[in-house]
Amino acid sequence: MTVFTIILTVTIYFISRKIFLKLKNPLLTPLLLSTVAIILILHYSGITFEQYKPGKEIMTFLLGPATVALALPLYLNRQILRESFVPILVGIICGTIATLTTAVLLAKLNSLDSIIVTSIATKSITAPIAIEIALITGGDPAIAVAFVVFTGTLGSMIGA
Repeated sequence: MTVFTIILTVTIYFISRKIFLKLKNPLLTPLLLSTVAIILILHYSGITFEQYKPGKEIMTFLLGPATVALALPLYLNRQILRESFVPILVGIICGTIATLTTAVLLAKLNSLDSIIVTSIATKSITAPIAIEIALITGGDPAIAVAFVVFTGTLGSMIGA
C-alpha cells in the first residue's frame, strides 16, 4: 500500500500541475488542487489515514533533502546574492519580524492555545524547518506544517 500511496500522490500532483499550467487559474495551484484531490480520493476509496501514513512519512522525510538541494540554485546565483546582500538581508529581517509579530499577536488576541501560537509562528518557512522549530519550541509539528502549507498555498494563489 505504501508504494501505491506514493505513486498516487505523485501522479495526482503532476496531473494537478498540468491542469494549473493549462488553465492558469490561481485557485487551481498544484498544491491546493492535489491536496483536495487526495483528500477526496482517500475519503471515497476507503483508504484510511493509517494506510496512507507510511507513504506520507517517506514523502515528509524527503522534504529535508529536497530543501537542502535548493543550495544548488543559491550557489549558481551566488554573485547576484553577494551584490544584493544588504537589501536581501534587510528584507529578510523586516519580513521575519513582521510575520512573526502579526502571526503571534493575532493568535494571542484571539486567545488561541499556546501550542497553536507557537506553531503558527513558523508559517512562513519551509515545512522541514517548521517541523524542527515546532519540536524545539513546544509547538505541534502537524499544525506548523498545516500553517506552512496554507500560507504557501495562499501566497501562490495571490502571486500566481
